[in-house]
Amino acid sequence: MIELELEAIINGRMQEATALINQLHPELLDNDRYLYFHLQQLHLIELIRNNRVEEALAFAQSHLSEAGEDDPSVLSELERTIALLAFEDPHSSPFGDLLQPAHRQKVRLKLL
Repeated sequence: MIELELEAIINGRMQEATALINQLHPELLDNDRYLYFHLQQLHLIELIRNNRVEEALAFAQSHLSEAGEDDPSVLSELERTIALLAFEDPHSSPFGDLLQPAHRQKVRLKLL
């Protein structure tokens, strides 16, 4: 079943991937907060990619702001992701690498 989760990540369907992981491996995201952060980060990136700025800001505030406070190691990653919102064309920004399929691939590999 892990193929379904991996496919959902590669295709940018983060909510589906997270739901599948929780359904098939209930304790995984509780035990691996770093993986959970990355799935949430990818969801935020998808909102930004689809120019859903208001929704991206609300999601970041309600789901990710505490991650940066609780874990300083993810703070810079969170800041880079939020910085995408400052650019008219996030793809050509200094943080455009976050929007590339290779970034999804990195998170996918954490599941293997």
